[in-house]
Amino acid sequence: MKKSFIAVLLIFAMLLSACSDGAEEGDSKREILRESSAATASESLETTESETSAPAATVPPTTTAVPTTTAPPTTTTEPTTTPPPTTTAPPTTTAPPATTAPTTAPPPTTTPEPTTAAPTTTEEPVTEAPAKAEKDDESDAEKILNGAELTPFVTDYEPLTDLTEEIMSEITTEDMSTYEKVKACYDYIINECEYDSGTPALFESFDNMGYGLVINAYDMLKNHKGVCHHYAAAFVALTRYIGLESYYQLGETHKASGGFTGHTWAVIIIDGTEYVFDPQVEDNIADGGKIKYQRFCKTYEQVKDKYIKYESNFY
Repeated sequence: MKKSFIAVLLIFAMLLSACSDGAEEGDSKREILRESSAATASESLETTESETSAPAATVPPTTTAVPTTTAPPTTTTEPTTTPPPTTTAPPTTTAPPATTAPTTAPPPTTTPEPTTAAPTTTEEPVTEAPAKAEKDDESDAEKILNGAELTPFVTDYEPLTDLTEEIMSEITTEDMSTYEKVKACYDYIINECEYDSGTPALFESFDNMGYGLVINAYDMLKNHKGVCHHYAAAFVALTRYIGLESYYQLGETHKASGGFTGHTWAVIIIDGTEYVFDPQVEDNIADGGKIKYQRFCKTYEQVKDKYIKYESNFY
């Protein structure tokens, strides 16, 4: 394009010079101009053809940019749009296995219940049997004691009488049955007194009650400590105040380690039958816990091989 523009300028310059030279040379110069213009025209055409052909040759590279237009690769991003894998969440919908698991789970839960229930039912009879036996013993003792004739008796030893009256007013009421009063006396001695081997015991007789019984009873009810003689004496003093035929029995009792040892306990006679009441041994059995009444209103047959009586020592 630049060459054609230059040729035009040359032609224009030549025309100007032709005008200045005269008319004579005009015809010859016009011929020359025509030829040169034709030549330049042909050259410009060739240059334009070459220029136009050159861009045409470079077009292919531009057309090769079509690979950039190869949006197909971009369209190949369709794999990203391949949510089908995401739609393969049906495996997640394979929750049926999960639903089947709960279905199988309940049976194990239901099966242990019978298993645990069985031991509970088997243990209940074991615990009920002793409870029932204790209740039966208690009801027997209640019938025996409530059926006894009462003849209240107090000692001539005034300090013991006053102390007995004071304690009985605290632990019993007039509307209580004989059984309830005797049980209150038994509980009081066990709960309020303690064994003390250092407390001396007396055995001499005093009027119709042994002197030792009176002194031992007073010491126990006053100081709340003593040995088996004091336990038994205190219980005899309280139950005689109720009106029962109570006695202080000397003898021996069976030891937990085996054999026998010297001992004193209380006996209440009702309708000719001797019933053992041993608060000191009962205190040992309870050992600070619940009183079990294993030596409360028992015949010697019921506590067989537990006692040896000294017949001459019965006060």
